[in-house]
Amino acid sequence: MHTVPDPRVLAAGWQATCASLESVTLAGATYVHNRGRGWVTLRDLAELLAAREQSLQQCAAEMCKRGAALEEGRRVHPSELGVGRKGGAVVAAWA
Repeated sequence: MHTVPDPRVLAAGWQATCASLESVTLAGATYVHNRGRGWVTLRDLAELLAAREQSLQQCAAEMCKRGAALEEGRRVHPSELGVGRKGGAVVAAWA
């Protein structure tokens, strides 16, 4: 176990033999399996969830702006919704 450089590699190896394995606790950290990110620590997972929550709140706020503008009967410019251009791509604040 001490020769494995990243405990995530060890957890992934164990999961290969036991597909239902969802968490591994080793000295100093607990790792959980996230379908989108692979093996992450609880701290990583908390940060991912906090970022997602913030993104959802921003999206909800933008939708409220759009709804208020529509009720007023006016069109909403993309810059009001946190949408802009970066290089040649259109980017959204909640993306």
